[in-house]
Amino acid sequence: MTQKRAEQIHRLSTNPIASSVLIVAGACEMLLLARLVARALAARPDNPVIMVLYTVTAPFVRPFDFLNATQPPFGAVLEFSTLLVTLLVPLLALVIWHYRSQHHDGVYVERNDAWEASATNLSERTST
Repeated sequence: MTQKRAEQIHRLSTNPIASSVLIVAGACEMLLLARLVARALAARPDNPVIMVLYTVTAPFVRPFDFLNATQPPFGAVLEFSTLLVTLLVPLLALVIWHYRSQHHDGVYVERNDAWEASATNLSERTST
């Protein structure tokens, strides 16, 4: 890996927008996996913790509720809607992160190259 590419990767890892996208996606993924496990193990929905979990994750799962139409509302169930969203969240985060890295990276590299060129010119002028 070249030094320039290593610097680009470092800039992307310290980019606050890219980092926040990954953190939010990770938190959503964790909640969705907890919901998937809770539904698969037939967690009682009247439990306050499970009730909060279902309430928080419901907006993510609701658009795909048609996938669960044939399943019973209670008991041990593999929610296909939650499984689908659990697979889509990392893909969406990857697309956003990739878009932000491409868009942000080009501007930053051009500015960085211009800064390095001006710094080199300045050091050449001061050394003579």
